Amino acid sequence: MQSTSQPDGVAHETLARVAEDVAREILPRGAQRDRLGEVFLACEAIVREEEGVLGDALDAGTLTAFLAPRVRERLADEGSERFRGGWMGTYVGADGRDVEPDAPATADPEQLDLGHRALQRAISVASSDGNETLQRYLRWYEQRLDHKSYAAIARREGKPAATIRTGVARARKHVLRMVHELQHAQPAPLNGDAPAEIEPLRDLWVAQDLDALQAGLERTREAFCDDPHWLNLSALLRADRGEDDRAFALYERALVFADAPSVRARVLNNVGNLCEDRGRPDDAHHYWLRAHQLLPDAPAPLMNLLVCASLSRDYASAQHYVAELGERLSSGRYDGEDRDYVLRRLRDNPKLAWLRETDAWRLGPARWLRSARRRARGLVAGAALLLSLLLPLASEAAPAPDASAAAPHTQLASLGTALVPELERSRGGDSMGGPRRGGRGRRAVDAAPELVVAGDSMGLLPRGGKRRHGS
Repeated sequence: MQSTSQPDGVAHETLARVAEDVAREILPRGAQRDRLGEVFLACEAIVREEEGVLGDALDAGTLTAFLAPRVRERLADEGSERFRGGWMGTYVGADGRDVEPDAPATADPEQLDLGHRALQRAISVASSDGNETLQRYLRWYEQRLDHKSYAAIARREGKPAATIRTGVARARKHVLRMVHELQHAQPAPLNGDAPAEIEPLRDLWVAQDLDALQAGLERTREAFCDDPHWLNLSALLRADRGEDDRAFALYERALVFADAPSVRARVLNNVGNLCEDRGRPDDAHHYWLRAHQLLPDAPAPLMNLLVCASLSRDYASAQHYVAELGERLSSGRYDGEDRDYVLRRLRDNPKLAWLRETDAWRLGPARWLRSARRRARGLVAGAALLLSLLLPLASEAAPAPDASAAAPHTQLASLGTALVPELERSRGGDSMGGPRRGGRGRRAVDAAPELVVAGDSMGLLPRGGKRRHGS
């Protein structure tokens, strides 16, 4: 569409109101509604062409009187052809047809802006697809919006007027599809990917920089307030600050738009955590079960369900979930990060106390943990051997004794600590993104202040790690 350069002060809103006044002045009552779009376009063309004179009329408050005779002259130049193109002619009805008899005659600025954006998007898509035919139709459609008659376009293009009409009709259908897509755009892709702008916010949640997270959420609210990733982070922040009712509302809103199983499962898992916080274990179990059914390989809902089975002393379910964990650990379906997370939660969570006394535990988790400890000790022993080989060489090369070199056991301890897996030294996870700072109520354990024992989260690792399924 041709650009519309308007003088300062003549915005779409002002022009829309003036067009209504002009239509009432120059058209019969029965024709005002039908031809309002045509009047608006004529006003818009005059604004572009007569800026200097128009500015004086605007300052004097005589804009309607200035435009009315000029619009009447332009409409007369169109001859007997009744013009039904234009933004209002296209969008005042749901599919471009006439409005209902009782519909109000108005040039809605929002609809005008939507029409402009839809046309630009249609042109961009046609160009990127290399669709020359559609580009030609859209060019004719632009000319119609610019108040050119079918006959004038046909003369310019060297084609029959019927061909121009057909092309404009097809272009209109395409533009209307763009309008629909803009009005009902899906806020999250079905592949579950989060917008690039949300990724830094997830990192802030992992680091528990809550003030910066809140500022980031406010900054991105207008663009992403219906994105399930944004809503999930907002709910986590609200829950962390004790605003549980608001957090529930945000989670429910997220579930409206969370179509991808990975995103929906994450939200359901976090709702389950919130239900557990509020003393609703049955509801929490239902949410965790739904999350697990959507994403069977995600470790957090599976661990939460195992905890539920332990607390309710449901041996059959506990044995089932232990078997599922064993299958995923032995088959390599859990990478190093997920594996460390599962083993750490099995080792640390006091809610598994009953399960630890059963055969299901002895035949599964107890063996996995012993194997992990042996691997950790092997890493430390290997580090000690490597250090014992390197220290003599370092001491020979050093010109003078160093305080740290005089204490090889200190270096060994430091190196060993660096090589021990997360299993041996990291904090427990909470809901998506990281452990909560300070804990709320049941989340803190006096005997182990660094351990968070609430529902295992879908996506959050201890500080410094980000889970594949979560955040």
